[in-house]
Amino acid sequence: MLSSACQPVRIAVRVLLASGLVAIVAIAAAQTPQQPTFRSATNLVQVDVIVTDADGEPVDDLTAADFEILDEGRPAPITAFKFVNAANSEPRERYPVRTADDEEREAANEDTRLVAILLDDYHVGRFEPRRFVEPLIAFVRALPATDLVGVYYPLDSPRDVHLTYDRQTTIAAIRKFEGRLHEYFPKHPVEEEHLRHQRDIERLRTQVVLTGAVGLASRLGALKVGRKTLVWVSNGFTTAGYFDARELYADLQEVYEAANRNNVSIYPVDPRGLMMNTPGFQIDTLRILADETGGRALVNRNDLKAALSEVGRDSTAYYLLGFVSTRPSDGKFHKIKVRTTRPKISVNARAGYWALSETEIASSRAAPITVPPAVIDAFKRMADALRPNDDEPIAAPLHAPKVAPPAIRLIGPPTFAIVRPRSIVEPTSRPEFTRSQRIAVRAALEGDPAPTVTAQLLSRIGQKLADLPVTISSGQCEVALTVASVGPGDYVILLSARRGDQTVDQYAALRVLR
Repeated sequence: MLSSACQPVRIAVRVLLASGLVAIVAIAAAQTPQQPTFRSATNLVQVDVIVTDADGEPVDDLTAADFEILDEGRPAPITAFKFVNAANSEPRERYPVRTADDEEREAANEDTRLVAILLDDYHVGRFEPRRFVEPLIAFVRALPATDLVGVYYPLDSPRDVHLTYDRQTTIAAIRKFEGRLHEYFPKHPVEEEHLRHQRDIERLRTQVVLTGAVGLASRLGALKVGRKTLVWVSNGFTTAGYFDARELYADLQEVYEAANRNNVSIYPVDPRGLMMNTPGFQIDTLRILADETGGRALVNRNDLKAALSEVGRDSTAYYLLGFVSTRPSDGKFHKIKVRTTRPKISVNARAGYWALSETEIASSRAAPITVPPAVIDAFKRMADALRPNDDEPIAAPLHAPKVAPPAIRLIGPPTFAIVRPRSIVEPTSRPEFTRSQRIAVRAALEGDPAPTVTAQLLSRIGQKLADLPVTISSGQCEVALTVASVGPGDYVILLSARRGDQTVDQYAALRVLR
């Protein structure tokens, strides 16, 4: 837990968390530690390593024999080796991200990188955004179109702000940034509690930011196993309001431990540029976050555009090394060091890994959940139908999803309709409904005699939730559904047509709004 030196501070933090604005963040930070994302069900440890030459360019011709890994000072044989180059990935379909379900599906794509931008307005001066806003926007525009990007503020819940392909939304969030260092007028109701503890207000702000970073790292880790990037704009932290520096370092440790558990590399960006009187302690807090997570501290740099280009370069080309750990299953952090035998090159890797506890090993043996391909295809068609217009360049797919027609034609593709009062049925091509509506799912039947049709409601991962009644008349089947009977979320309706020993399944995905 975050350290606390006095009772007023503890009360204030509890009030902040109870407000609900940061409750989800705090819950994520306080939950039982997640299974380390570097680990599989065995004791295999994976570490991503960035290797650059004297000019800062990626080195891409190394082999496993060129690396050495020290696990708690002992050499560990490399058992897995891969060079990842996102620049060579093939273009693919991209769909709008409007819900947490959309975010999870898009993040699961192997070639999708996750980039989070944390704008720490509590620790940036009023006029400092003028220096870094345009370089940060240039950084966002330079990212590949398949990268998901999100902008977060300290009081944002990571569950409420979604990573997106929409660069214009991201840029708009960056442009509205205002530094609030030493400015205490409350912009949010929760901040009124700060004013009741004026001696501790700086410490409260620091803890809100660091707790938010822990929650953000946990959210990113839940979305994807691979490397994630957190660009953190801040001047750094001081001991203002703390009893001593050790308490601040303990809070920082919680952040980089959470980042290491979730394979998040932190890139702190100091917007002040090169300074005559460098605030060494503040800069050190930023360097700690970077060094412990395999990122870079972009500090004392006037050319922020060039500095931020290093962030994109790091996540584009890196080596993935694997080794079998001989450490006990103690759930503790173990330090590692990665080095190379080739001279005059720089190696950057995180400081260590978390060993699995016995409980985590037991839970990791559970069979992974697999989503049927037909369900995935249904959701792709739904996402395509929910596209707002044809001129949305970021979210538009590179090519429309193709659905192969069944070899046996017993039932046609399902369509949706809204059932109005007086039994008026209004067809709709947009499979998005509110809980106050009644809908009908229809499909044409082919052949004589008409096939037998059954219907099921499935979850977004393809699990059966309920059987649905089907009526057949005039060469078509119909499933009536009162949307209020299900909660908000994404669902699939499965229609199965059977005649003799022949069966054809049709899937239709829909979204239920709150």
